[in-house]
Amino acid sequence: MSCFNPELQDTEEYVYSVRRSHLYDYNDKHYLIMAPYSCAAFKFALKVPNVKFTGQISGQVKIGIQGLPGSYTLNLTTDVAIPKIFCPKELGFSGLDYKVIKLAVKEGKKQDFKLPIRNNSQAPVTLELEFYDPQGSCELQAKPMIDCLVHPNVINIAPNGTTLTTVTVKPFRMLSGIKTQEKTKPARKIMVGRVRDSALVYSFVFWIELY
Repeated sequence: MSCFNPELQDTEEYVYSVRRSHLYDYNDKHYLIMAPYSCAAFKFALKVPNVKFTGQISGQVKIGIQGLPGSYTLNLTTDVAIPKIFCPKELGFSGLDYKVIKLAVKEGKKQDFKLPIRNNSQAPVTLELEFYDPQGSCELQAKPMIDCLVHPNVINIAPNGTTLTTVTVKPFRMLSGIKTQEKTKPARKIMVGRVRDSALVYSFVFWIELY
């Protein structure tokens, strides 16, 4: 098996590969000794390398018999698309080069927020969600008085569909010792969504205000 895309030639993994149906090791070549009137089953696999790539991946399967001229070829073509995943509640803010999801939380009270996640692609997507604390980041480091959880943290989104999940915002520590000016500053939290069986990662930035 071979891949014809020049931009994918230097990857360390096979793009197209083959294995016997009862085995689990994929390779770009497979040799087989067959008895007369016998048959064998194979499975083809495509693994898109961990590079930013959209478009067509073309390849070919070549089947030949040792000692005989000629071969049978089967052309392969696959379309690669990066799904557009976003939250309809994301808003643009002046002075920021990214969109945020704005929430308002009553001081000292745990609150739940329904969060829609939209999949604007033709393929179903399984998204694994979790809140990420960027340690050492001055700009986006989350305020210590707020903690966030997401449940369910694994959601399945149908093609061109929307799925709801719930974000719980709750105090992380007592607020009595914090200055009023510090309490009124918005806290920013980052939720990441990893596409299962893929290297794709999406981020959602929350802008949380206390009142």
